[in-house]
Amino acid sequence: MINDLPLTKETILDAAEQVLRRFGPDKTSVVDVARALQVSHGTIYRHFP
Repeated sequence: MINDLPLTKETILDAAEQVLRRFGPDKTSVVDVARALQVSHGTIYRHFP
């Protein structure tokens, strides 16, 4: 999911939804979502406390 849009909570949630649909809730992690967005997992935590 290469995207030139700014990273927002909405784009993170959209990516999370796609990853969850692909792998399921038991096998999805923050790292998986970060990989889909091509950012570090620490970046995800900056948007969600």
